Amino acid sequence: LAKNRKASTRHPVIMRYTLPLLLTASAHAAGLSKEEFASILSSDADNEMEHMTTQSIEDTWTTASVQAWEVAKNLSETDDVASAFIACSTQGNSGYARKQSLSAVFTKENGSTLAEFPIYNSGDKTCYHLMARGSVVSDVLESADTLVVEPMSPLMKIRKGTIAAASTAASRSQMNVRISTTFGPGVDSAAAATSIVEKLQGQESSVENQEFITEAFPYSNFEEFTLESFESPSTLFNSLDVPDDALESQSATFVVTTPVSSRSDLLAVIAGIAAQPEIVSVELLGDIGF
Repeated sequence: LAKNRKASTRHPVIMRYTLPLLLTASAHAAGLSKEEFASILSSDADNEMEHMTTQSIEDTWTTASVQAWEVAKNLSETDDVASAFIACSTQGNSGYARKQSLSAVFTKENGSTLAEFPIYNSGDKTCYHLMARGSVVSDVLESADTLVVEPMSPLMKIRKGTIAAASTAASRSQMNVRISTTFGPGVDSAAAATSIVEKLQGQESSVENQEFITEAFPYSNFEEFTLESFESPSTLFNSLDVPDDALESQSATFVVTTPVSSRSDLLAVIAGIAAQPEIVSVELLGDIGF
């Protein structure tokens, strides 16, 4: 978030429900439905979408998915950057055979990295985390009818219970809140964590200019995200730290070192982290604060 935002900029601009309605059947045909995703991984969308109608859930999910496709393609074309995907195969009679079918098309030669272990395995489908360029995935899907590949939108990355934990942290004005993240396969966790902190603390992350909040929380009852609802999100962004002992080979723990008094501010930080292409999972750790 911008470090020197003037008070006069705090006008009531509505941040919620502004995702562009890029609803095209062809763009979403090779992806996962909300129900299919929920059978593979949990997310806070499971709780927050319960009150919505079936049509609203479908529209919200499809909009987030199509936007994630656009982001992944743009990143690959403008910055040559890989994004996080979930890749599933139904080809073959075993999990091993289905992994081989994915490994055959997502290779080091085209800049892709498939996770070593599956996140889902059943009698007829096996799914993995995948880091790949959006343009590569699009090309592969043109001729692979046994593959299902979905870009990981911020909505999909935020694990179930994160919003409730953010509420608890804010109600206690906790400090040293720990945000646990997992990176996609092949990502250098130390370099990625440093880069993410720099991005989130830079001018480009200002609330006024970014849509990452509504991308992460596009629920029809999530009305707290107007500019007037924030207290001092820049303070939380600028206090982000990743201690050396909080780095693992595929994960990192971001620490908000100042007290958290606003749930909106904390969720803005979580949304900012979830928006990064290297990330596949974000959640608040238990026993936050010390």
